[in-house]
Amino acid sequence: MGTRPHRREAKEKPGDWRRGMVYHARAVIKLRYEFEDLQAASGCGEAQTLLIQLITNVEDTISLEVMSNADAPNAAAYAKFTSTVVVPRTATLQKLHLAAFLAAKATTTK
Repeated sequence: MGTRPHRREAKEKPGDWRRGMVYHARAVIKLRYEFEDLQAASGCGEAQTLLIQLITNVEDTISLEVMSNADAPNAAAYAKFTSTVVVPRTATLQKLHLAAFLAAKATTTK
């Protein structure tokens, strides 16, 4: 059984956290690209859009974490952006996803 790449990344030396964060950021970006390129099945366009928004939000969160750690003098600005923009956007996306899930569940259980 092969070792998954993220497990190897976790074994990096202390202080080499950037390599692991960048690996995860690239994986999330690749995932977003894949979903953007997919043709949504009939009736699934809204779900695809919501999923892409969620993935983009995760991508932004990872990017802000990397920038905050790499640019200590401006860490407060990144933290402020996270709390004033990313956190409210995450809450909105969670509500949209829950509403879409409940609507889909209601139509499939009839």
